[in-house]
Amino acid sequence: MTERETLRITYPEINKNDRGELILNYRKGNSHGGSEYMHVYSNGKWSKSKRVIQGFEAPIANRDKNYAYGSPTYANGRFYYAFSVRWDNNRAINEGVYVADAGPTMTGRWKSIINNTSRTYSLPIRNYSPFLIQDPPSLNNEGSNGIPQFAITDNGDMQIGWKSRGSDKKYYYTYTKKKNETNFTRHDRIFLSSFGYGNKFYSVSVERKVVNRKVNDKIVIKTNKPGDLTQTTELEIPTTYDLTSEVKFVHEGVLYLMYAVNANSDKRKVLCYEIDLGDASNNDSSSGNDSPADITNGWFKIKNLETGRYLRAVGGGDVVAASVASGNDKQWRFVKTGNYYNIDSRTTGDGSGILRATGNTIIGTKRNAPLADRDKVWKVNKVSSPSGTFRIELKDSRSYIYNETSNSNKNIRLNTKIGDRSKWILEPVNSSSSKSIAPLSKSENNNESVLIYPNPATNGFTITLRGFDKANVIISNLLGKIVYNKNMTSNRLNITRDNRFAAGMYLVKVISNNNQAIYNSKLVIK
Repeated sequence: MTERETLRITYPEINKNDRGELILNYRKGNSHGGSEYMHVYSNGKWSKSKRVIQGFEAPIANRDKNYAYGSPTYANGRFYYAFSVRWDNNRAINEGVYVADAGPTMTGRWKSIINNTSRTYSLPIRNYSPFLIQDPPSLNNEGSNGIPQFAITDNGDMQIGWKSRGSDKKYYYTYTKKKNETNFTRHDRIFLSSFGYGNKFYSVSVERKVVNRKVNDKIVIKTNKPGDLTQTTELEIPTTYDLTSEVKFVHEGVLYLMYAVNANSDKRKVLCYEIDLGDASNNDSSSGNDSPADITNGWFKIKNLETGRYLRAVGGGDVVAASVASGNDKQWRFVKTGNYYNIDSRTTGDGSGILRATGNTIIGTKRNAPLADRDKVWKVNKVSSPSGTFRIELKDSRSYIYNETSNSNKNIRLNTKIGDRSKWILEPVNSSSSKSIAPLSKSENNNESVLIYPNPATNGFTITLRGFDKANVIISNLLGKIVYNKNMTSNRLNITRDNRFAAGMYLVKVISNNNQAIYNSKLVIK
């Protein structure tokens, strides 16, 4: 575009890929004849605009179909672009379900996801037919008010929701395709707007409840498995508000939800929620537990990610947090009890005191494992950010062992908060305290892993290696500028924050001494 040029630009979106590049897409032109354009921000500068879908960019005749608009979804290193087309008249709006595999930046050749074809198409796309899943029936042939709601799991399973104008569920549809399937299956009278994470699809809705003329909305999160639209309710969040204007996104395994509260005022409350979705590689609700397989093998020190303090047993009294790691009173084992665990102290011999929750307090006992009492069984849930850390939950209570403060021993409680104070590192006894039992990122050698903590960091952070002890650490900002570069000669590196680390997000790359990149992650500096 040129200076002072007047443009009609609608539906701008910005996304980021795994390489740290920002992808901006928008429709240029009118609602019936616009084209889709892209810009890529890489190495500190924006690219020139590139037209990726061709519209007429002018009023068109009723007989001609033309691109309308769509939205990209990023998953598994690629963008998938779901869109509709429309007629140029007052009745038919968005018609058809179209999806393209648009690659890592959406600026290369696009690929159809139908019939597992390998054929690609040059840009701009002028013929939309290779990307058509179906043009389903709509009420009075008037199309849809929205675009296809595309979702994909980490395994490559796909799900697309589309519904007609109006509220007649006869014209509601959801399309599913598992990774190993060639074509989509259409499910009638059901519309699911969802997102994929791990091996499941998640949907978020607001259910309205009116009590004495007051609206008390409830936020409901449900999941379904690929190809099966039977939903399971995972979480309900009651409120005392009339909610509107939802914003949601997933980052590092955490679902962020934001709502404005309806009010007859220019001042409105905004509600924000953080919901940890667990570890993407093992989030099947049928598994009963997201714990690592080797958690029952040996004794561990349980270290808080935020405070660096260790869980300590004090006889039959309250469990506390200690700054010193030595001593049997900081050593614990996990004894399998059905789908859960008893957490057993090593204070005397081979262990003779499992943890018990009473109210929000956690105390020691003189009871031996295994015991299935509800107040003595725990889930050990893998956390995605940073990987290699865990939340320890009292059975299915959504209350976690939490380090309340960092300057007092009387500070271990049950809490529903899901910040870094509810995240714990399990350090095996009789091995280096820098090792965690679960990998942050794996190379082809399954015994190699990297852990960065705390993350987010304030004053500094630590990088530890497992399975190797030499590596090159490169940290860059989102503009691609390298701010830190150092060779590790041992398996632990403590980095103190200085003027190189302004508040913001950074990209961390750890390269093993054989020049095989084994880990890429994000680091947040507060």
